Amino acid sequence: MNENIDETKALESSVADTATELQNMDGRQITGIDLSRILGVSKNTLARWRTGEGACVRAPLESSGTTIDGRKQYVYSAENVRDFLKLNPEVLIAPRARHYITKGAEIQICQRANELVRYPLAEITKKIADETGRTLGKIQIALRAYAENNPESDYGQLFRRTDQTIQTIGHAWQSDMSIEQISDQYGFTEPIVRRAVLQYRLGGIYDFDLEFIPNEVFSKIEPDSDEEAGITGPLPEAEDKGLEKIKLPGGLPPYLAALYEVALLTPGQEKHAFRKMNYLKYKASKVREGIDPARPEESDIDQVEAWFLEQEAVRNLIISSNLRLAVSLAKCHATPDKDIFELISDANLSLIKAVRKFDFARGNKFSTYATWAITKNFARTIPEEYTHKSRFTTNYDGGLERATAQCEDEDARLERDKMRKDKVTKILQTLDERERTIINYRYGLEPGHEPMGLREIGAKMVVTKERIRQIEARAVKKLRAAMNGGEGDFEELMDEPD
Repeated sequence: MNENIDETKALESSVADTATELQNMDGRQITGIDLSRILGVSKNTLARWRTGEGACVRAPLESSGTTIDGRKQYVYSAENVRDFLKLNPEVLIAPRARHYITKGAEIQICQRANELVRYPLAEITKKIADETGRTLGKIQIALRAYAENNPESDYGQLFRRTDQTIQTIGHAWQSDMSIEQISDQYGFTEPIVRRAVLQYRLGGIYDFDLEFIPNEVFSKIEPDSDEEAGITGPLPEAEDKGLEKIKLPGGLPPYLAALYEVALLTPGQEKHAFRKMNYLKYKASKVREGIDPARPEESDIDQVEAWFLEQEAVRNLIISSNLRLAVSLAKCHATPDKDIFELISDANLSLIKAVRKFDFARGNKFSTYATWAITKNFARTIPEEYTHKSRFTTNYDGGLERATAQCEDEDARLERDKMRKDKVTKILQTLDERERTIINYRYGLEPGHEPMGLREIGAKMVVTKERIRQIEARAVKKLRAAMNGGEGDFEELMDEPD
């Protein structure tokens, strides 16, 4: 009873804090990033609210388009957001109630899991979710963390045995063994083998990167319609065949020569490819969200896997058709003491990240965005080269005044970089050692290190990627709190990791 009272007070306090923060922003335009932080929802959720989607949404969230730092963005007024919340109060209360778990509730959930160890893991999760009214995902996260931190508990031992069984059966299935062969070899019944294979595949699709660039059109497309067929169909024919291929220069190394065998995409093909890639990720993410982990349907997993593989093929086509651009920019930064292929590798990584973040609906050419992303990465990873070039460049078309201006601009940039690094170092001191290590790995803050994925960090620190995600979320929350105290804005200080 006291637990319910504490939880209700916590939820009421959370919603009250949101209302206060909105009140303080009266008369100002709120960006999507800021509104996501204030309301505690994702950008995808905001996109759904704008189109009136969602079980608790009765009226859409009003927004307007503007240009900030050269990029088109949705912005919101505090008044419109308050009106939306008055018309749709459950959008904050219901999700927070289902996601919010106090420390006391977490202890009760783990105790209940130990009482239910006679059931399979998936059924334990389902039972506790039904009993507590929490989401399956939230219960899974809490129980996985408990099992990892308490391996000798009844639930921890069941978790380890079940996970080992699923991995053993899954690897056997991946090696092309049939269900019957696995059953005979390991002594499990065929229904158990089938369920284990589904759980193994389910774990695989949860690892898929299905983050997409939201587009209001996606939610309005009817499945199997002509409109959807147009989006998911093959690339349109090139408008000008002469643009597709460039004559191969002589004397190129094999890797560079191979790049010229890939046709360049025309503007129409490029837009089609980005729209198709993001739409397939959107569809796959919707199906994945609706899967019941306790009773996954094979047809749903099949569909997610198929859409993911299809969007991966489109993504690889976009990347391969733009590798020449990466090589060209890398050559611009080549010096006798720098390996050109290392520069090309760095440029390729920036290109891959740019493909993931590019919004085709804004009307810009991808080459423009990719050039900016690659150049920005070079400016961060080899700043000493820029310093050297800007101070010692001599030519006849710029003159002394231009060289002086370049030096001044470079000095200002280096000073800004130094201030940024000092701020990052200062706020990182608010974290404990493990949180600081994970943030350093995740955002590539150590000199010469690229940002790492959750799985890579988990392998390095010998914990699951889900545990890494939890610790990162807690650390980011601390960092935001520190910066709200006057240290700046989180997004400005750190680039978003892949």
